Amino acid sequence: MKKIKFLKNAGILLVIAALIFSTSAVTANTISKQTTPALSTTSAGAGQGARGEIVWDNGMDYIGLAAAQWDETIQFDTYQADDFEFTEATEVCDVHWVGGYWNPDPYAEFDWGISFYLDDGTGTAPLGTPYAPSYAGPFIFTWSEITWVELEEGYYEMSVDLPDNIPFDEGHYWISIWGIGTYPPQCGWGYHDTFLLSPAVWGSVYFAYPFWTPGFDVQEFDFDMAFQLTTKTEAIPAICCVGSLTFTDVSPAGEVTGTFEVCNCGEEGSLLDWQFDSAPTWPGAIFEIEPDSGVDLAYDDCVEITVTITAPDVAKETFTGKIKMINQEDPTDYCEVSVTLTTPRTRSIFVLFEQFLQQFPLLQYILGL
Repeated sequence: MKKIKFLKNAGILLVIAALIFSTSAVTANTISKQTTPALSTTSAGAGQGARGEIVWDNGMDYIGLAAAQWDETIQFDTYQADDFEFTEATEVCDVHWVGGYWNPDPYAEFDWGISFYLDDGTGTAPLGTPYAPSYAGPFIFTWSEITWVELEEGYYEMSVDLPDNIPFDEGHYWISIWGIGTYPPQCGWGYHDTFLLSPAVWGSVYFAYPFWTPGFDVQEFDFDMAFQLTTKTEAIPAICCVGSLTFTDVSPAGEVTGTFEVCNCGEEGSLLDWQFDSAPTWPGAIFEIEPDSGVDLAYDDCVEITVTITAPDVAKETFTGKIKMINQEDPTDYCEVSVTLTTPRTRSIFVLFEQFLQQFPLLQYILGL
């Protein structure tokens, strides 16, 4: 993986653009190796930033693009690297950066490469080169594998999921990011003029800049790169109940059955472990829940719950309450299903008559009961 590096910066005429990236001025095989790569562009803005848990934030603001490209057809290359550090063991799964194109087309679809490096021991440069990094990579991503958002003409917020989560111990590291494609257009990595650690460094076989040359020695000012590193966070489930239970004209002590659903309405990729928690405490009522628990309910999936109720032995009453279902991993996450049960008036009159007869056995005998 190789990086091509040019910067687009306000007020600086990119001589290299005229000599290397102007199809009307020269052809690919007439590139001048004596030309010093410079900065070109007049833009300023900010990427939206990573969506996950950020473990290193080098800033997504940008004032231009630093040429970062490998063009195999003419063996042309420019690369940059910038540093980051962790104060504890950290796992990285996503890389976010500002990238883009110019000279002349701002809408290319290059593949992109990423490499990670150990520090060379000086704190000012990485150990290794883009296609032979000292820590991890190179990782090559096709345009279709890159998630991107256009920020403005020629500028994109880009992000990729690394093929495997990369564990880092506490320490000082470096990263390089570059486009892989044929000029035109020119491809670049967003840069800014704020620094968290060491300024970015340069490398190019074609232009005879050793890996790694201070950016100041190439561009005559220091700059830092726009990127973020994020770690994988476990998707969080959430429990939801769908439905309600309403029963009318239920004989006292009679049995009724109904259903509702428990669903995982949490984050995509989450798994829900759930269980029954409580039911209404109506006098004499019995609730049977089937199933009463479950595990690994996938995001956006639901399971049907069957509820069997033995009604209270009381007539002419309306009973209300709620069945509560909870997230096993987080009992504060719960949902409730409303339950209403009504016993009929006609049944209550019959019950009163039975109670009356029980007090007068002779009357039962006369009536043949």
